Amino acid sequence: MKAPAFPLRLFALSAGVLLGCSKETVSNAPPPGVGTSSATPAPPPPGYLGTVANAPSKALKVLDVATLNQAIQMFRVQEDRYPTNLEELTVTGLINRMPEVPRGMKLEYDATTGQVAMVSE
Repeated sequence: MKAPAFPLRLFALSAGVLLGCSKETVSNAPPPGVGTSSATPAPPPPGYLGTVANAPSKALKVLDVATLNQAIQMFRVQEDRYPTNLEELTVTGLINRMPEVPRGMKLEYDATTGQVAMVSE
């Protein structure tokens, strides 16, 4: 008894397709112009470098003001009033010492609202 030829031919044809009868080669090299040392990076947008340079001091200002505002709110909960000045926060022990203010800046405190801000002199 002979095996039918049709299923064998179908198997051979599908195996050829699955094994990839194309002549393409796979390369791990990046496309031309990508990742080469001759490419020059785009210049940064205007003001970017100045913003990056000033970021640490701006972050410290924000943290210092936030810390003071939190201490003021804690003082209000304990004493049922806002402190008359910021030095009261150190006297009560809510902060260890007043934060250092960057050159050209000063702390502005409003005792009626309990808000502190760092402003230019």
